[in-house]
This record gives sequence, C-alpha cells and structure tokens, in this order.
Amino acid sequence: MKAKRRAQNGLQNNDSNQTDTTTPPGQTTDGKKTVYIYHTHSWESYLPLLQQTSSSSPDDAVSSNNTANVVGVGDMLAKDLAAKGIGSEHSTIDATAKLQEKGWNYNNAYQYSRGGRAGSHG
Repeated sequence: MKAKRRAQNGLQNNDSNQTDTTTPPGQTTDGKKTVYIYHTHSWESYLPLLQQTSSSSPDDAVSSNNTANVVGVGDMLAKDLAAKGIGSEHSTIDATAKLQEKGWNYNNAYQYSRGGRAGSHG
C-alpha cells in the first residue's frame, strides 16, 4: 500500500522532482518548442498506481487514466523541461483509440507513430 501511495504522489504531485522555479534558467529556448513528447503505447501504466494491485504481471499494467499511465510521466517531463526554460509539446493522444479506429492492435503502435499520426491533434 505504501508503494502505491508513493507512486501516486509521484505522478500526481511530482513533489520529489520539483525544480526550483524561483531562479529563472540562464538559457532558454526563447518560447520555442524544441522537444516533442509522445507515447507510442500511451496505455502502459505501473502496477502500483492501478486498483488491481493483486496482479504481479507487468502485462496487466494498462490504463486509460492519464494520471496512472505513461502520459502522466510525459506531463512531469514537460513541466520539468519548462522549469528549465526548454519549450516542449506533449501529445496526450489516446493511442489505443487511434489504433482501434484503423482496425489495428497494439502491435501496430510503432507503425502508427512512424506514420506521423502521433501528433496531439490526432
């Protein structure tokens, strides 16, 4: 239970990785978005964050909840980059839904991302 609480706090609050925002960074990207963050497998999650904590199989670590899957990690990365003066764009696209629209399964996730369809506008 403690591991689940620590994991949830880490993704939801990002307290342990807060960047000191009182001092502006010395160099910035001057508002330009130079980093693009996307997730080919946006449904992948972490067992400690999921309700089904009785499972020990990593294959069961899936979620459409962006606070419990890799999209939450991308949110933290985007915030940390911004605090360091690095502009980014973070795609929160639901890759599962986009794959299903094409009649594809998770094995096609990389193919989908290479096709330029991982953008935040879908």
